[in-house]
Amino acid sequence: MTFAEAMAQKKMQVKYEIGIAHTDYELINPQNNVQILNNNHAFYGASISRELNYNFHLETGIYSKYYGADFYSNPPDTANLILGMNRIQIPIRLIYKKKILSDRLNFSLFTGTSILISHSQNGFIFSSDNEYKSIGDKPKRTFGLVELGVGIEYEIFNNFSLGFNVRTFYGLNQNINIQYDNINSDNTITNYDIKSNGNFQAYTVAVGYKFGK
Repeated sequence: MTFAEAMAQKKMQVKYEIGIAHTDYELINPQNNVQILNNNHAFYGASISRELNYNFHLETGIYSKYYGADFYSNPPDTANLILGMNRIQIPIRLIYKKKILSDRLNFSLFTGTSILISHSQNGFIFSSDNEYKSIGDKPKRTFGLVELGVGIEYEIFNNFSLGFNVRTFYGLNQNINIQYDNINSDNTITNYDIKSNGNFQAYTVAVGYKFGK
């Protein structure tokens, strides 16, 4: 089948997604005086998919994923650690779509893998008394994730659809591992470890268009 024939039979679809990603971090803090803030960020991208057969679709695309968080400690230790990594995410996913209730409404199951590639970094900065220095291990520039998710999609009119997707991405290996120890001004101790495999949950609204009559 040619590309033109695939489009004519509505086998090709392009989508734009935008939403929120919640990034998971493991924080080990024996003193219980450190908190994680601002680990929800915008998540967006575009994809293209092709129907294979028996309700299965193959999809790829490109997304923007920001890995960021602020780790604030309580007084007298007023330091904060800022994680900030900008990544390009390229997924390859298999989608199972099943019509429910009507010909316009689809329920979807997602599974696949992604590679994330760093293109800039503006974090991993320790700040205290207006002094800045890098601490901890540098994160991996590239790493992979496994994806599972569900979605619902409704064809509004003229091949246009509106959908909502919930996906969870799991890292197979640890890519963030930072240890911090400090003696505070009152001689108390603050120490914590921050670890992450890159796991995150994405909640997106998707606008799609199917090629063909």
